[in-house]
Amino acid sequence: MVLEFALVRPVGGKTNVIGDVQKFKLSYPYPFFLNDDYDMSLIGTEDIGKILFQGILLAVAGIVQGLLTTEVVYDFLKTPTNTPAVCLSCGVANVVSGFLGGMGGDAMIGLSTINCLNGGRGRLGPTVTALGICICMLGAYPLLNYIPMSALAGVMIVVVLHTFKWFSVPMVLAAALPESMRKPLHLPEKVDRFDMFIVAAVTTIVIVVNLVYAVGVGLVLAALRYAWESSQDFDVQSVQEDGVKKYTVRGKLFFGTSMRFHTKFDYKDDPNIVEIVLESAPADYSANNTVKKVIGLYEKEEKQVTFKWQTPGFLKVPASDDAETKRAEI
Repeated sequence: MVLEFALVRPVGGKTNVIGDVQKFKLSYPYPFFLNDDYDMSLIGTEDIGKILFQGILLAVAGIVQGLLTTEVVYDFLKTPTNTPAVCLSCGVANVVSGFLGGMGGDAMIGLSTINCLNGGRGRLGPTVTALGICICMLGAYPLLNYIPMSALAGVMIVVVLHTFKWFSVPMVLAAALPESMRKPLHLPEKVDRFDMFIVAAVTTIVIVVNLVYAVGVGLVLAALRYAWESSQDFDVQSVQEDGVKKYTVRGKLFFGTSMRFHTKFDYKDDPNIVEIVLESAPADYSANNTVKKVIGLYEKEEKQVTFKWQTPGFLKVPASDDAETKRAEI
């Protein structure tokens, strides 16, 4: 600001300042229905759906931005974050802000990064930052009109330089090239291409559409990837002792594995007593349905089948005879 008005403008140059774009004016928060600018009669029935949809998008964007900010802060401080508190405080703050006629908002990566870079390590740091902004808005607002827009852009560039994950660039490039070409170009030789595809897709959608849709696409792609890999890690082993056929199922029984689960058993040639042990309880409706189908196929052959599963959770080795089991409730 000093350089702008002491050097640039005296020689005939000019950089747009905040006041040239939109001047700050003194205002105090008060309930929106007391503001003459708000005319609720302009909102028609058809507009309510648009308002709710936009509100949902903003809520998702606020939560995502808040959680991303906690990740950035964690990179600086290495301290855990209470994510439910972050989401709850963001929601309460937006309700209060909207009631007082203010704009919606969320955690700010820029301010948080600057705070950490300047030594902020505890909760007092962001509190002082918020109070400082409040004082500037209510008391020093005439001075803010003289801040050059280029200074704000410079601050954001510095923030981007500190928050951008630069290591992801060579990884994305390596994923697009054959493995034989990576070493001569000094790129990472081992790269998960699907992960890098998700990174590239989310980044592109953020630029072309918006953050909310990008996060949604990223979650769907990651979920599909997890479901596919989980469905591949599935195996059924069997052993027969004392007239009892015991099947041990390794892997999670869910919609991705339920389609072929019933094909793993020898209904006709198995003995009259069959025991099937799962690593964990059926995960969804499809899994429960395929369990009922297996029971029905054994009952058709007039054989007794018992389902059990390990507790708790997953085991990476076949279940032993003395393992704690629980009878499936079908």
